[in-house]
Amino acid sequence: KSLNEYLDRWQYTHIGQEHWATLKSVLPFEWYTDREYFFRLAPFYLSGFNKRLPKKNRLEDGRLRAAVERISARNRHFNSFLSSFRKLHEELTPKPTQPGGIDYRNRSPLDYYLLLAIRAETCFRTELEVSGKLADIEPTYQGLEAYMRSLAKQSGLDNTATACFESYRKKVANFEKLTQESDFIVGISTLVRSSGCSLVPIGQAMLCCLAARNYFAHHDCRDHELLNEKSSGFLLGGVLLAVLTLLSGELCDSE
Repeated sequence: KSLNEYLDRWQYTHIGQEHWATLKSVLPFEWYTDREYFFRLAPFYLSGFNKRLPKKNRLEDGRLRAAVERISARNRHFNSFLSSFRKLHEELTPKPTQPGGIDYRNRSPLDYYLLLAIRAETCFRTELEVSGKLADIEPTYQGLEAYMRSLAKQSGLDNTATACFESYRKKVANFEKLTQESDFIVGISTLVRSSGCSLVPIGQAMLCCLAARNYFAHHDCRDHELLNEKSSGFLLGGVLLAVLTLLSGELCDSE
């Protein structure tokens, strides 16, 4: 058995304490903490996408856990992606350590949001390296768009969902124009809602991944909104869905 299985097994199955300690409290591996944190919070961000996906394509419950475990075993950078997700939320959470409720930390959650977006691209590239498909992409064309396009093809992603990504990717890539709009995240969330393809949410997720990476690499004009607007949860959920779907190795065919 793997260490994962032992850590999963030797823990409480209910709220409260026992006369014995959980294995994760005795062996507090940070990678395991990252994993459990992700299982606890990721469903909140994925729920809006899952509601619009066919049941067999939803990343929830056992299917979410299986996808994470499969990717972790194959992709050496995925643990860093999970760590960034946890640290982003820890930075968002006040931790008063002194009388009077003062938190003396210089909190910088967007630094981990940036790292999450960059690690998504690194995970995609690593998957292509492992599968031997990276060499199929000309060096001058290698980048996030090409990586996602190649992985979508490998995953058997529905052509209509891919068309959603292709139709709007140039606009998403042009952030000088995009960031002048009232809310570029809402813009992505309302794309092609009238389409008959049940997997359009995955196309939107790919756009979120591209938007997050390009925004954090070149801009800061929407930082306040990313910290305070509900719509930022859609962007983060899209990054999670794109990474999990394109790296899990499961077919994304529609019903």
